[in-house]
Amino acid sequence: MAKILGMEKRKFLLVCNKAISIHNINELGVYLINFIGMTPARKARVDKYPYKGKGGIGYTAFFPLTESYIVFDVYTELNQTEILLSTCKPDIIHSGALLQFLNREFGPSRFIGTL
Repeated sequence: MAKILGMEKRKFLLVCNKAISIHNINELGVYLINFIGMTPARKARVDKYPYKGKGGIGYTAFFPLTESYIVFDVYTELNQTEILLSTCKPDIIHSGALLQFLNREFGPSRFIGTL
């Protein structure tokens, strides 16, 4: 029987102790996508905050993938970036290698866990 899309879905949550610059997010997002061996489904969407006077200072970048998505939530005032990777192919994600990549390319990071 064929696998049903999303049946083995898993989310990986990581935090980078740095507010990733909005000017670099597209390049860094694509770099991360290539590192984990996934495929962009279309261009990233970036929403800046505050929006209509609401929210803190920062932005959210959404990268749709053929295997699911990556979201970067950047909290400028906290100097922090939260990275959520959702995938239908969790077996290709190695959290230790992913954390090493983030530490090297994005700055001091920590692996929070999976859902």
